[in-house]
Amino acid sequence: MLEKENEISLEEFKNAFYKFKPNKFINFVYSNFSESKTKTFLIKIITGLLLILFIYGLSGSILNFPRNAMLIPILIYCGILALYALVHAVGGIMNTFLIRKIRKELGGINRRKYTELINKYEPYL
Repeated sequence: MLEKENEISLEEFKNAFYKFKPNKFINFVYSNFSESKTKTFLIKIITGLLLILFIYGLSGSILNFPRNAMLIPILIYCGILALYALVHAVGGIMNTFLIRKIRKELGGINRRKYTELINKYEPYL
């Protein structure tokens, strides 16, 4: 009986969900780097560049390239990989705070209940 009284309606969920919209950075991260999306042009470029730099570094270490010839590609590889990880981490943290605000607006529901509501109302959003 208590479950029916505490049930969150579609209108309540929509109001809370649309009250806190994701900012442009969160949209950028999830539109370009999400697993559920097809691979975008940006992710293909980043993956290709990292693969080329990795193969260069691997072949350079096997073939004993001079240290100076190996340093620049390795630094570029590390920089791109670190930036990629940082963008994902910041986007994930920002999205977590956004979801926390929505959950608080819905009466402080827990993550499990929020996930159930998302799965239930996703076709209507």
